[in-house]
Amino acid sequence: MRYFLIQTCVVFFYVSAFSQTGVLNEANSLYNRLAFYEASEIYVDLIGSAFDDTQMKRKLANCFYQIGDAENTERYYSKIIESDDITSIDVYQYAQCLKENGKYELSDHYMERFTRMNEIDSRGEIFLKNRDYLDQISNQPVYFEVSNLDINTEHRDFGGYLIQDKFYFLSNRRKSLAINRSYSWTGAGFLDYYEVDATGSISSNDIRRLKKSANSKYHEGPMCISQNGKSIYFTRNNVSKGKERKDVQGVQNLKLFLADLDDKSNFTNVRELNINSKEYSVGHPTISADGKTLYFASDMPGGYGGADIYKAIINEDGTLGTPENLGRQVNTSGQELFPWFGSNGILYFASDGHVGLGGLDVYALIMRENGKMRKIVNLGEPVNSKNDDFALVLNGDGKGYVSSNREGGMGSDDIYAIQVLNEIESGILLAGTVKDYETGEILAGSMVRLNDTDGRSIGSVLTDENGEYVFNLEPSNNYNIIVDKSNYRKDERTVSTKNMIGGNDLVEHIELHKSAKINLNVLVSDAFTGEFLDGVKVVLIDNITGDRNEFVTSKTGAYLKGLYDLNIGDKGDYTVELRKQGFTHRIVKYKTVFDQGGTYSLQAVMERTMILANAQSEINAIYFDLNSAKLRDVSKEELDRIVKLMNDFKELRIELGSHTDCRQTERYNLLLSERRARNSANYIKKRISNPERVTYKGYGENRLINHCGCEGENSSNCSESEHQKNRRTEFKILNPDTFNIKNNSPQSF
Repeated sequence: MRYFLIQTCVVFFYVSAFSQTGVLNEANSLYNRLAFYEASEIYVDLIGSAFDDTQMKRKLANCFYQIGDAENTERYYSKIIESDDITSIDVYQYAQCLKENGKYELSDHYMERFTRMNEIDSRGEIFLKNRDYLDQISNQPVYFEVSNLDINTEHRDFGGYLIQDKFYFLSNRRKSLAINRSYSWTGAGFLDYYEVDATGSISSNDIRRLKKSANSKYHEGPMCISQNGKSIYFTRNNVSKGKERKDVQGVQNLKLFLADLDDKSNFTNVRELNINSKEYSVGHPTISADGKTLYFASDMPGGYGGADIYKAIINEDGTLGTPENLGRQVNTSGQELFPWFGSNGILYFASDGHVGLGGLDVYALIMRENGKMRKIVNLGEPVNSKNDDFALVLNGDGKGYVSSNREGGMGSDDIYAIQVLNEIESGILLAGTVKDYETGEILAGSMVRLNDTDGRSIGSVLTDENGEYVFNLEPSNNYNIIVDKSNYRKDERTVSTKNMIGGNDLVEHIELHKSAKINLNVLVSDAFTGEFLDGVKVVLIDNITGDRNEFVTSKTGAYLKGLYDLNIGDKGDYTVELRKQGFTHRIVKYKTVFDQGGTYSLQAVMERTMILANAQSEINAIYFDLNSAKLRDVSKEELDRIVKLMNDFKELRIELGSHTDCRQTERYNLLLSERRARNSANYIKKRISNPERVTYKGYGENRLINHCGCEGENSSNCSESEHQKNRRTEFKILNPDTFNIKNNSPQSF
């Protein structure tokens, strides 16, 4: 079933006896027309003849691979696998048939050889990232219970679709004398739709083939019903007339159709969908949980390998919007087929490109809210086996069906009932984008590698067309991300999932710097704290060329500018303007000679405008003893903080104002406050440059901050602690406009 999307519909014919040369030519002609079953019969007869060579055995082995005969595939590939002209595809198909025959260790050996021969094939990349795939699959929970159905026969039976009170499936069990209904790819009969009553347990009694409106002369295929239950999307071979039925290679491809369902579940008003083409196949439909999107498989041009999974918006009239490929994280160089959207929001599909137990395996694609991939899980045994497992359909009650040609069945393909046992954990997702640091351009094809903290590789991925990468992480671990892109500098960083639980996303966007012989690194820091400043708007003006560039510093306070037009020995002359809210505008001049390659650093500091108000709230008030102007030790510690401010902000000018409580006369208190102000100011002046920036004044008892007055009718009975609050010193910024400070009220310290 792995090549169901591209099977031909050429009927059998008799080959008369003629010379061996003619027989070989006829076999090659059948092979080129994809008539693998007929070609294999002729090639087998030529074994041991004069035409028995590596080329013929390769074609014979490939015939059996396409038919799905793993034993004969291994038999004939093993005779030529060590020859000099073996191809990477031969090695891959040999590895696959070995796996289907249960020879996993030998299969892995040839997969490693395949990856060396074809480094760009995604199947090799996936294998290298999942060398322990057997342990991964065996150690996960058992997700489903599986049981065979008694409707199966020795013929091909697969699918399983509940529509109203009927169970629909596909089978090639029908025989007809009117037409030889077999096709040359495998020699088997064409697939038709059948139904059986599903009000109770499904049994082989009263199985009925659907009417002509549903069944054509050729293949029918997977289907799905619309949310309202009134329409059905289904797959069948192209049934156009004459030459319109086949592509340029003579292949009769598959198409998607839409039909209405009447009260008796008959197909009416059958029409083709607008995305079909005779040049490629489209089929295997499934509708998203919200009913707005159709997912399907197709080998249309522009994909990643054989058949890929696509999605398209469903328009109001049932037609489809432009198909969108699900991307290389889902689709491989192999085959991705039989998508099915479960009511749990998980997209199930079959693939022979992702690592699995053999042949087609069924996988679960867990998505994020934006429709992007979160995680792909191989469903493991018993859903999957070493043979082909496909066409999983899951209903809302946790029950469904899967098809397989595994050992122990009734025939070629059988339908198995499944029941959910364990839900699939969504895990922790690391996702992000890779962009150009300067331009913001999306960098598709960037290599993103994930290592553990000991440097061991966990996986790697190329960013998709949207510049996005995705990894699945385990909780409570640290990881290293390494990003490479041609003509860009490598980026390395660490992420952690500690204190995270499953179902959460970890987002890490990465901006790469272009490589250049000469780079200018603009690094901006806070003059007060020394911390690097992000979000600084930088205008870089080249005074030689007149070029002007604007950019914003990163969270590291830096911006790396590649000087691509400069050579070693050139001169640089730059004016740099720095702006950031809460800081004074800064202009820096930078001149140098670029006498060698590398990075030249232009470091600048910015002085805060609003930092003063913030710093003041951190400075405690200083107080004086009764009738004393002597500075306490604790007061000196606070004044030292003012000293730092004055030294950090060279333009800052302040006035110190001292106060007393109400006791003693006004004259006495005025003189006392002046001594307190002078002592405080002198302490600061001795420790700063340009001490004339500090002035002082005594205010006596004229500016009490509470009710503790003593003059006139006031007769204070305040406590000592209340009087203490008035024995204070304040400062006032005399040049607030310089520092963009609106509130210029005195501050206590």
